Amino acid sequence: MLELLTCDNAKTQKAQGLVYLQQAGLSVPIHWVIVPQAEDKHLIPFPVFARPCPKSPRHGFVNSIIAYSINELIGLYNAMLKEDAEGQLLITTYISGYASGVYNNGTLFLGAGNSGVTDGTSAITELPICASSNSLGLLSTDHVEIVYHKHGKAYFVQKREGPVLQGNKTFYLGRERLEVKRCFGGVLDYDLIEWEKMCKTPGGFEEGTLVILNSLASHYASHCIINKIPVALWSAVPTPPFVLEEKVEIRPFKSDRFFGAFWNALSLDAKPEQVITAALYGIHNYPAISNNDVLIGGALGYLVKAGYSVCRGEHRHCRKVGLTREQHYGTRIRGRQQLIRGLTTLYRDFGDTLLWEDSYGGWQWRDCVHELILLYNAVVSYNVGEAILIAHSLLNMMHNNGMFLDKLVDQVEMDMASDDPLLFTLLNGTTLMCLMHSNYNIRATPDQLSARPIALSRVGFNTGASWRTIGYTDDGLCIDVNRYGRRRLRRPSA
Repeated sequence: MLELLTCDNAKTQKAQGLVYLQQAGLSVPIHWVIVPQAEDKHLIPFPVFARPCPKSPRHGFVNSIIAYSINELIGLYNAMLKEDAEGQLLITTYISGYASGVYNNGTLFLGAGNSGVTDGTSAITELPICASSNSLGLLSTDHVEIVYHKHGKAYFVQKREGPVLQGNKTFYLGRERLEVKRCFGGVLDYDLIEWEKMCKTPGGFEEGTLVILNSLASHYASHCIINKIPVALWSAVPTPPFVLEEKVEIRPFKSDRFFGAFWNALSLDAKPEQVITAALYGIHNYPAISNNDVLIGGALGYLVKAGYSVCRGEHRHCRKVGLTREQHYGTRIRGRQQLIRGLTTLYRDFGDTLLWEDSYGGWQWRDCVHELILLYNAVVSYNVGEAILIAHSLLNMMHNNGMFLDKLVDQVEMDMASDDPLLFTLLNGTTLMCLMHSNYNIRATPDQLSARPIALSRVGFNTGASWRTIGYTDDGLCIDVNRYGRRRLRRPSA
């Protein structure tokens, strides 16, 4: 028996969660409820992804599989009924995921592959999201799972209950103080049903044992947190014996990490549309990441990179250097001096009205560059709050024919980033994981730490004195040429 999953036949929590996500207008793969029988083999487009769903919420149940035959589905179905007689078996087309994510309580946990987060097999990138953004109506106990295709499309594949996680928290003890005598864990290959029994059984772990995992959003970690088994991220744990105390963790905001992320973002080789996505995430989620030096520094670096690229793309109409707009957008900023020279040249040339004609360049573009320089000055002056205010202003700047960054991102995306940061972040998980994760473990060099603001008072403008007359027309008009080879016609002065 094979039925399309609807609200009428969704009897388990996972099935009802999928229906909830569909009704929210999200991209959810089509699922079928199946009671597999031999005669169904011609109706099923193998291979399929088969997910056993328990009637009552459980973290990790009978493991999901990629089924290639009806016999595999029948075997999985029987194994599910052995654990839960009221369970449902769902099937859907298999998605080859480049990355995956789990969202809970204001944080998106991202990892590689289809299940890198839930299996605990991947390094995790955590992206905090503004608490005020809850357009999906999620509870603090809701866990939403997402699989990202290699082309970046997000598929919402599960909504279930789970323990409330706290972003940037590196351990859960379940008690005020723990004397750690033994560490256990790493990348686990336990069957989840067996692991659940270990966590629930009194004495399943020796007193003083700390479970070490790659991901605190994994099913293994959920069982530990629910059953008050001490669990921690492997990267945060020293060699035992040592003592841990359950307390609020405050990560210090460090300038070398902030500037390291800023300059690394500027020099990163990435597509312009990815760069602006990372910038929009950081700017509009600032209240949630205000204590994260890497995410803020990276976001501001990506915004400066995006703005600089757009200005260079417009500037090509003046310079006539033969490069396309896309080639300018792909230009890497290789150092502080290159950026300073580039910004001052743009500021000077856009202010020279004699270099521009029709709807290109001019003072409106010069105002955009002015705001971009103010942003750079605020960053290198280590005035993060002012930099965020200028960043918001820069995103709303106008040039001659539209919004400042409209060549990189359309207005719909801009509005989503500001009005619904949660949905914007969930849909762009792949891009954010790649770009934001690349800024970790980067420390600023002494040269980068010593960067100084650009003194705008020292940037002059071309006044037209560089024009020279090379001839006259039959009507007596002067033919002038400037240093860039641009021509103009004017009447000779009296």
